[in-house]
Formats: sequence, structure tokens, C-alpha cells
Amino acid sequence: MKLSRITRPALLVSCSVLALPPAIAEPVRQPETADRLLGRTLYHENCAVCHGADLEGEGNWRSSKPDGTMPAPPHDETGHTWHHGDDLLFNYTKLGGEALLAQRGITNFAS
Repeated sequence: MKLSRITRPALLVSCSVLALPPAIAEPVRQPETADRLLGRTLYHENCAVCHGADLEGEGNWRSSKPDGTMPAPPHDETGHTWHHGDDLLFNYTKLGGEALLAQRGITNFAS
């Protein structure tokens, strides 16, 4: 994501104040040579059951369920995953949310 210095000065200041590592400020991008058909197949086999066949997510995804877990968010511009870097999303998917958060010291995670 390229930021405009004219339209996003507050965000640039926020990043420098937080001293975000370069990997977060400039996430790794999916290579142009990636097999998008395979990615689509894997998404439909492993993710669509919760996140929806059309990336729409579960209904009322911003409010926790009765058991305290959060519904799956949409993976489009209305959800929250768009603002996470590709590296975080890749590792979240590869390891699973619970394992990735445990690596970062967050325990008792339920999703």
C-alpha cells in the first residue's frame, strides 16, 4: 500500500511514533507468479466455510458470539483483514491464529 504524504500525514507520523518495523510498514506482497487458481481452490476448501464463498464473512461479525468467540470477518474492504500486512495474514493462515498469537505471548485465544 502506497501512502500519499499529502493525504495521509497523520498515518505517517503514527508509524514513526510507534517505530513500526519496516516489514509492517511495507508488507511483503504476493508474487505476480503466484498460482491464483490454486489459491482460490485452497480458500474454498479451507476458508469459505466461515469467511464465505464470496469473502462476505459471517453475519454480525463485529459482535462476539454467546461463547465469546468472534464470527469470521469478511475478507473484502468492509472487513478488517485489509489493513493487516501480507506477512501477518500469511503466518496467521499458515500457523493458525492460536499458534501465531501464542508465539507473540497471547494465550487463551479462541476463534
